[in-house]
Amino acid sequence: MGTPPLLIGTERATVVPPQAREAGWGALVTMGVALILVGATDLGLALYPFQFANNDWRFSVLSSVANGLPMLGVGTLVVSVAALYGPSRWPKAVVVALNSVVLLAIVSAAIGFLTAVGTAFELAPAEVHLGLQKAVGKSMVIFTAFAVAHGVAAISCARALQRDNQV
Repeated sequence: MGTPPLLIGTERATVVPPQAREAGWGALVTMGVALILVGATDLGLALYPFQFANNDWRFSVLSSVANGLPMLGVGTLVVSVAALYGPSRWPKAVVVALNSVVLLAIVSAAIGFLTAVGTAFELAPAEVHLGLQKAVGKSMVIFTAFAVAHGVAAISCARALQRDNQV
């Protein structure tokens, strides 16, 4: 007599039909695009009217931009994930360009913000310097974190696009 087979667990593999997978990626892209539109609108309204020559404006507005960046960033990264794992190739190219543009905008905003920090400290009374230091630190953490995230997303999608083109 042989040994009875050992049964471990009762879970069964679930096969997801291709239509359901595509609908899931489509829903993810829709949510990402909605987040991008809301975030971009928020950032655009914060920047308008443009006064980049004014250091006070640059410091306060670009600090506000840093605080509003997560909405745009998360939306862009959601679309990136959907493109990266989705079935189609062309969204990967769009996402590489989108992440590259957002990365360039973040670096530009960080540079503009840093060039205004000195003037902000000179004009502010000494009792608010601690608050300004916190604002600078927080803004730079946000700028850096999202710049890295968008750089990684752009590189990941570019590599996936290269692999797709080689197949």
